[in-house]
Amino acid sequence: QFPHKLIYEHQNVLDNSYYMIRAVQNPLYTSDKGLVLNNPVYINDNEKNRRHFEEIELDPYLKNGYGFVRFDANTQYKDIDYWDNEEYTKEDKNILTIQVTDLGITTRMGINRAVVMVRSLSTNKPVADADVYVLNECSKLTDDPLNHILAQGKTDKNGLAIINYTEEQIAAYERNHDYDYSYQDNLTVYVAKGDDKAVFTPT
Repeated sequence: QFPHKLIYEHQNVLDNSYYMIRAVQNPLYTSDKGLVLNNPVYINDNEKNRRHFEEIELDPYLKNGYGFVRFDANTQYKDIDYWDNEEYTKEDKNILTIQVTDLGITTRMGINRAVVMVRSLSTNKPVADADVYVLNECSKLTDDPLNHILAQGKTDKNGLAIINYTEEQIAAYERNHDYDYSYQDNLTVYVAKGDDKAVFTPT
């Protein structure tokens, strides 16, 4: 429906500033620990005090127009230390994860079940036979979120999945916590239909 593009704006950045973009399996994993520079695009704003825009095509990182894309930017720029009125170089890191999907997710999370409705964002029709996974908070710490499935189900013809948790699943979730919790906290819903997939963390 819309072009798969990202617009990146920057101003007054220095040499050695760069951004990277890549396809990822897990949009929940946002750490830069162990991040390897893979085809970074270096930027420098030779024309100062002017906004610069980069138009970035996402299609090379998608499969049949769907997927998760991660954008990492590392920018260096001059700043003033107002305590001693000296100029110094400052570095900022920014991480953005983009979901390109046609899956709209609505959830209701309870102590013993999850109710998930999936509809097409382009047609507003229910999405049947979509795989629905409820992930625990450990899914945010790994490359593949499906390594940490708490429970799973599939949508019916109305795009509805009702996933009842077993006592064993509830106990397994409790063991992952070392603090008092609300059961819906830190759970994420992951939905997949063919090449299309989306994640949603209710608040």
